[in-house]
Amino acid sequence: MGWGGDHVVVYGRADATAVVWWTTWDTEADAVEAYRAAQRVAPKNLSSLVERRGRAVLIVRDLPPRLHRAVRKAFTIFARNLREQHPPLGGTRDSMY
Repeated sequence: MGWGGDHVVVYGRADATAVVWWTTWDTEADAVEAYRAAQRVAPKNLSSLVERRGRAVLIVRDLPPRLHRAVRKAFTIFARNLREQHPPLGGTRDSMY
């Protein structure tokens, strides 16, 4: 796959841990492949989600559903900005941050 970069944040409180992971891919085809793989292993519960917007994939685990809207909104803005950037050329990798 043509990984382009990622950013992961792990939140913890008491006995609970939540993960928000944004990934970028060199092409939309790479992102589709990553999205499908993440969907296959994603827990089937309300606290987890997997979304794709263009070359970006969002993976959320164990985050209270009431917080999903804010994460999805920020991810949509990020993906929109990413769409305006060109993917890396010649196998180079650019990190999101």
